[in-house]
Parts: sequence; C-alpha cells; structure tokens
Amino acid sequence: MKSNMKKIAVVGTGVIGNGWIARFLAKGFDVVAFDLAEDMIGREVLVMIEGKVADENVYVGRTYKDAPNVDGLIFVNTDEELMSGDLARVKVTGAAEYDLIGELM
Repeated sequence: MKSNMKKIAVVGTGVIGNGWIARFLAKGFDVVAFDLAEDMIGREVLVMIEGKVADENVYVGRTYKDAPNVDGLIFVNTDEELMSGDLARVKVTGAAEYDLIGELM
C-alpha cells in the first residue's frame, strides 16, 4: 500500500522524539516538531549562544535538544556580554509557541 503522506508531526523533542525526527527526515519526509515549551518554565538549562539580537540586551541560543531548522530557540536576557559559542546557564522564565525566554543565572 503506497501513501501520499509527505509531512509528519512529532510531539516531544527529547531523545526519543529526536530519533523519530532523524528517521523521518532520512526517509525524505517534511517534519514538524512540537515540544511543550510551558513545561520548561522554571527549569535551569545549559544554552549554547548563537548570536545577539541587534540593539537589545538579548542573545539567541539553543539547548542540547534543539536542532537547527527544526526546533525553537531560547532568547536570553542579560546585561553581560556573551559571544557566539559560549555556554551559559539560563533559567527559563517564559515560553512562546515554539521558543523559550530566559535569564542568565
């Protein structure tokens, strides 16, 4: 039986979810990944900084489970100067649909 299915949604982007995502991408599917960002509020996460938002004291980064072009970002509010590639401890203070908001600890 042949299917015309081209797009797959994966709920949860932990270790198991990322395994499914990788498998579907390897098979040529378009994958949309969802994670319950609100569950992260109050948690401390390690973030790799990718860059700075122009004219704001906000940096953009990813946690260990956030894949580029698949998962959301975390926006880190701080007055400290950070560089791309820095690892920062961040407390998650808010969540948008796909992205997190946090403060440098």
